[in-house]
Formats: sequence, C-alpha cells, structure tokens
Amino acid sequence: MMQCRNGCGATLTFSDKHKSASGKMIPIDSVSGQPHQCPNSDFAMKKKDPELGKSVIEVVQDLQQRMMSLEKMFEERMTKLEMSRWS
Repeated sequence: MMQCRNGCGATLTFSDKHKSASGKMIPIDSVSGQPHQCPNSDFAMKKKDPELGKSVIEVVQDLQQRMMSLEKMFEERMTKLEMSRWS
C-alpha cells in the first residue's frame, strides 16, 4: 500500500486486474476498492466545476488578476493621498 502522491490522504493499492488501455496499472482506493479519483490531480484541477463554470486553475488565475488590479488601484490611491498631503 502507498499514499496518494497528490496529498489527498488516500491509501492506494495496485492490481493486475485494473489496467488502462495502454497497460498502465490504475491506482485503487484501498477503502472503496474502486479506481482512485483524486481531487488533487492535475486532471481534476483542469476539469470544469459545474457550480463555478470554470476549472480550479481558471478560478485561481482570475483571483490573481483581481489581486493585481486591486494592488494597482491601491497604489494609485495611496500616491494621490500622499501627493495631496504635500499640496
């Protein structure tokens, strides 16, 4: 047995009975006995969330852009405020 490499905490096993079309072994969740669907995998992160209408990666990118925009706006306002103090 081994832990999931993506850090979700699942304990996994492997079986010759569960292989992909290319012949790679598919990790099996040791509790459910089903193929492991890791919520932390790259595939899961790229998959669109029905509630959000976006993938997790897209949401993070949107948030990063909003943060940069807010930082720029804050800097501009602080500069105006500082300049008004000297006028």
